[in-house]
Amino acid sequence: MKLVSRMLLALLLTLPVQIALTSLPWMAKWFGNGREGWNVLAPLFRALGSVGGEQNEDIFVGVLLLLSFAISLVLSFGLIGWHSRFRRPPKRGV
Repeated sequence: MKLVSRMLLALLLTLPVQIALTSLPWMAKWFGNGREGWNVLAPLFRALGSVGGEQNEDIFVGVLLLLSFAISLVLSFGLIGWHSRFRRPPKRGV
């Protein structure tokens, strides 16, 4: 049951984490003006057979979603572990 709740929480957190990632100022600068970010992802674009333009953007959004889900999954494991740790009643000597 904990695994299901962790996965659901990770799915719910994926879009807010992606919004947080894309709103970072260095991300806009890295992919906007200098194009260094696109050069870093160029091997992935070639491996997936992208010819440029919107296909690159689709791959980029997919990578961001996967990264956001991975971060959300780590957060959900931590949050549910932290919650269950403080939820248990203290053990008393019998």
